[in-house]
Amino acid sequence: MRLSLFLSAQAGPGESPSERLRVITHQAQLAESLGFETIFLGHHYLASSQFFQPLSTAAYLAAVTDRIRIGLGIYLLTLHHPLTLAEELATLDVLSEGRLTTGFGVGYRRVEYQALGIPWAGRYQRFEEYLAVVRALWRGETVSYDREWGETDRAKVHLRPAQDGGPPIWIGAFGAKGIERAARLDASWFGTPDGAVSVVAERFRTYRTALRRWGHSPDRSYPLAREVAVAASREIAIEAIWPHLARQYRGYRSWDSAEQLTAKDALVNHAVIGNPEQVIARCRAFGEEAGVTEIMCRVEWMGMDPAIAERSIRLLGAEVVPALAGT
Repeated sequence: MRLSLFLSAQAGPGESPSERLRVITHQAQLAESLGFETIFLGHHYLASSQFFQPLSTAAYLAAVTDRIRIGLGIYLLTLHHPLTLAEELATLDVLSEGRLTTGFGVGYRRVEYQALGIPWAGRYQRFEEYLAVVRALWRGETVSYDREWGETDRAKVHLRPAQDGGPPIWIGAFGAKGIERAARLDASWFGTPDGAVSVVAERFRTYRTALRRWGHSPDRSYPLAREVAVAASREIAIEAIWPHLARQYRGYRSWDSAEQLTAKDALVNHAVIGNPEQVIARCRAFGEEAGVTEIMCRVEWMGMDPAIAERSIRLLGAEVVPALAGT
C-alpha cells in the first residue's frame, strides 16, 4: 500500500497566494523526499477561496519535483471540451515525464455548470462521451463526432502523452451508480472520503464484481481518499484540526448537490486520525478488508497553521509509509 498527499492549493480571501504557493511547493517536495507516491490537486470554479487552478499548478509542481506522481483528484471533465482537455493533459504528461494520474469526475455544483453555460441535465452521458474522445486521442486514433458540443471528422492529436495509452484514469463518484459506471468504463474507482472500513470494503466488492461482469481486468489501482491527521496522540491530532475540518464541512453543506457529510461524521467514522501506530492499523485495515492500494491523505484545511499539516506529513513519511510498504 502507498500513501499520497492532497495539497490544499487555495488561500483564504485575505491570505497571500504567493505564501500559499510556497507552502504547497514545500509540502510537495517534502512528500517526495519521504516516499509518498503522488501529490493531488483538486478542482473547482467560483470557490469562496483563492483557488489555484490545477493544470497550471500541476505543471509548476512537475518542474520543482523529480519522482513523485502528479495527480488530479478530481478534475471536472464535463466542464471542458474533450479535444482541448486531451491536448492539455497530453502536454502535462510530457512536461512531467510521464508522472500524471488523471482523476475525473462530474462534480456536484450547479453554479459551475450555469456559469460556463453547460447543461446540468445529461452530464453523465456527456462525461462518458468526453472520456471516450480523450482516450481515443491519447491512443493516437482519429476521432469523428457530431454532437451539440462540437463537430469534427477524423481529428487526430499528434502530441501523445508520455505514458503509453495515456495517464491512468480514476473516476471519482458517490453511490452505487457511480461505482458501476467506473467499472463499466474500465477505470479505477477513486474511493470517496466517507465510510467506515466495512462500508468501504463493501463498495470495493461492488466495484470488483462490476469489473468482472464487464470483462475488465482487476489488475489496477484501488485508491481511496481520507481525511488524515497524525500526532503523538489522537487527542492532540483532533484538537489541532477540528476547527478547520468543521469549517470545511460547513462549506460543503452549503453547496447544492453535495454529499451531506458532517465534520463529526468524518471525525468519528471516516477519517484516519491518531498516533502513528493507530494510523498504520487503520490504513492496513483498508488494505486487508477492502483491497485499497493507495490512500490519498488530506492533512490540511484552509486557515490551518501549515506547521500542523507538516507534522502529519513528516510522521506519515517517517513511520507510516515504511510500515505499509509491501503490504
